[in-house]
Amino acid sequence: MSDRVRVFLSHSHADDAFAKKLADDLTHAGADVWVDFADIAYDNFLKKIDEGLRDRQWLVLVMTPTALRSEFVQMEVTAALLQVAKHSMRGVIPILAAPCSDKEIPATWAPLHRYDATRDYQSALAGLINALGLNVQPDNAPKSPVPPVPGATPSGRTLVVDCQGGGDYKTIAEAIKAAQPGDRIEIRAGLYREGKLKITKQLELAGTGATTEDVVVIAQGGIMFEAPRGRLFGLALDGSGCASSDGLNTIYTPILDIQFGRPDIEQRVIANHANADRRDARKNAYGIRVGERAAPFVARCIIRRCNPGIQVAGKAHIEQNEIGDCIDEGINVAGARDVTIRSNRVHNNGCGIWIERGSAVLEQNSVYANRYGVYIGCGRKCPREGEPHQRK
Repeated sequence: MSDRVRVFLSHSHADDAFAKKLADDLTHAGADVWVDFADIAYDNFLKKIDEGLRDRQWLVLVMTPTALRSEFVQMEVTAALLQVAKHSMRGVIPILAAPCSDKEIPATWAPLHRYDATRDYQSALAGLINALGLNVQPDNAPKSPVPPVPGATPSGRTLVVDCQGGGDYKTIAEAIKAAQPGDRIEIRAGLYREGKLKITKQLELAGTGATTEDVVVIAQGGIMFEAPRGRLFGLALDGSGCASSDGLNTIYTPILDIQFGRPDIEQRVIANHANADRRDARKNAYGIRVGERAAPFVARCIIRRCNPGIQVAGKAHIEQNEIGDCIDEGINVAGARDVTIRSNRVHNNGCGIWIERGSAVLEQNSVYANRYGVYIGCGRKCPREGEPHQRK
């Protein structure tokens, strides 16, 4: 299967001109776009939806009053949202092509973050490209990701964090405290030294630096996620703040601890810079820990020098990440269920992927230069150097 970002474009035929331009721009940016500009008979429509959504990662909705009234569009979006709930798709993203009344928008669509092209098409396009994880932008788009216009999305406010004082808040903690469910928190480039961050509301936290490593967050005690949904995007998380002492021992907490909910974790760098020497990496914290009640989507992250890189006890979809230099496991499935591990690069770890217990689907991963590659065992630790390697 192609590594290109796969998009289903949903629209009303009354909006064909806008949809054609958007499809061309997304294709130029590197997406594989499925869009139908032909009228489809009603009795063939369900078959067409099934064909169109098959293997798609995203549905992009061209939102207009006409589209909101279209039975076909409603069926497409409903089908996509069901796929998202099953972790078969990553998400639904509306782009506003004409002003819409809040009363017209279905309640289940209202929490979706949308990009407003009625005010500035190029800014909305750049924000959409950024959200889809496309690295190449069309020639006529701004050269760096441009966030949507503040306040342009009726589903929630946009709060800006700037450690230099040029935004609404100087710290991420202040913005999280002030935010309401459905808000987007945009974090500008800089180094943010925070206390323990706890996210209990449905929020989107997005770094807006030119590169992923422009927005660096050192949270003392890490970040804990406990909300039904949410999204964390484009941040570099440094685990040097995840160590504490009880007077006798050093205690390491996860850099990102997902206890509950179904967040999307995308385009992040999660690293332990305090112990950059891999020989000392056993002192490092978890990169991402997924609790039994959590089911995150983790994609396009770089996870380095953690111990382990990702540990899953609940559900998870782990795709297109690079995980390396962990002295124990790159990915550890510990009693989890319904875990998909797809198209990841897992290298230079003590053990690449360890399925301790539970179930997981592994597809098209590149697992190399690890002391042990894929280990399937039960009831014991992944073997160390000099120990027997058993596969069960």
